[in-house]
Amino acid sequence: MLVFVIIGTVLFQGFQCASPEMTSAKLAVRNHDFVKAETKLNQELSKNPNNFEANILMASVKMQLHKIKDVVKYLDKAEKVNKDPKNVQKIALLKYNAWADAYNTAVNKFNKYFTTKDKACLDTAIEYFDIDISIRPNNPEFYRLKGQAYETLNDENNALQTYKVYIEKISKEIKFAKENHIFLDLPRKEVLKKLGQPKSSKPQVVPGKSDTLLTDHFMVNGHFVLVFYSQNKDKEYIINGWRVDPPQSWLPMEVESRSDIHINPFAYLADYYFKKKDLENAKKYAKMITLINPTNVQVNGFLVNIYVQQGKTKEALTELDNLCKSNPDNKFYLSQYGEILFTLKEYDKAITEFEKALKIDPKFCDVLRNLGAAYKNKAFLIIQAQQDKKDKDKKYKENPDEYNPLLKKSADYFAKSRNCDKYKNDLMVLSELASLYYVLGRQDDLNSVVDDLERLEQTIPDDQKETYWLKMCKILSNMKSPKAKRACDKAQEYLK
Repeated sequence: MLVFVIIGTVLFQGFQCASPEMTSAKLAVRNHDFVKAETKLNQELSKNPNNFEANILMASVKMQLHKIKDVVKYLDKAEKVNKDPKNVQKIALLKYNAWADAYNTAVNKFNKYFTTKDKACLDTAIEYFDIDISIRPNNPEFYRLKGQAYETLNDENNALQTYKVYIEKISKEIKFAKENHIFLDLPRKEVLKKLGQPKSSKPQVVPGKSDTLLTDHFMVNGHFVLVFYSQNKDKEYIINGWRVDPPQSWLPMEVESRSDIHINPFAYLADYYFKKKDLENAKKYAKMITLINPTNVQVNGFLVNIYVQQGKTKEALTELDNLCKSNPDNKFYLSQYGEILFTLKEYDKAITEFEKALKIDPKFCDVLRNLGAAYKNKAFLIIQAQQDKKDKDKKYKENPDEYNPLLKKSADYFAKSRNCDKYKNDLMVLSELASLYYVLGRQDDLNSVVDDLERLEQTIPDDQKETYWLKMCKILSNMKSPKAKRACDKAQEYLK
């Protein structure tokens, strides 16, 4: 629509003073004969290359012919020869339309690759993302998607360099997150506590989807900030991204366009450097993830692994201890601290940190699950110690009173974690509960969990089927169930 509006304004300027080539080009455009218009405009511009009207009309015609590279070329030329301030907005609108067209083409080609597996689709996607970058070099999303295309092509070097540019382009957003303790998935009510009331808010309902989007506008310490939210399953607004001080040259619609923050570029770089044994760089990018996405469970284990390989476990603990002390109400830091302690088998200390986090949020799903695991492992150490004593002294009698209370707590926390959708049908949680109920002699609970495990059979991903059948073989064998044979046979098939 923008293109037709701009074409219309050019055509309405009339034909009186135009050259024969310009007149023919305008008539061709009126008749939607864009190929002829292109030919006539080429003739005009060969004689008068600085004709603003011809350049802007050629850009519009090229848009209709979907020759986006040429659109940019003629818009840049129009921008250079323009002498009328009123034309600035016209050029800006066409540039916006050009990058939007290129972006849609790139994304469509990118998505098409996953159904066709034709690498030419990715090459075309990268070509069009480059057009976007040439028009709007400060839009980080273009670099992220271009990097993802390179990653899909297994072009490691280009993916690496492009993702680095993406991170550079969101450096203001990273700094803002660090200074204001803003991060992904943070509920809006918590954002308002940190940033105050927004200057304005704009809701947006996506047609055909249940998701309702929202954008808040803030002024924070002299910075214009847009925070983008979507609703989760509980209809609560949570952060998807934020933009700090967008370029003044952008149109209002560009400023308002959503800009989600993504952790994949950081994860790719962290993993790349880890494999290259460059642990400092791996740690650098992993720590960036903990800054913008502190709820990410996997990255904490990744960081611990790096610190352990560097022989710097104490540094990791000291860093998180300081974070917890300076942010005592941050359940995520407490959870991270507990996870590192858990990895180091410091179960009592881990339990202490997890329980602190649970006091802040009694429904913290990951902490409920982790507490179940911590109490179980603590009990296992006691069982193992008693078994060692028994091996050395046949007269030694085990004392279940030392570990049964811990096993009961473990089962209770695992059961509570199932109230969350995330863990309701989680294979690990269910199998742990089955083992605990078996040891504790809670037959009814055991039967119920095994029923749930059996219902999972049809939904277990292929890469988890070996684990699933091994666990079912053990659980059903312990129960002396007639179904054990099938489960063990299935496990044996996958082991082969």
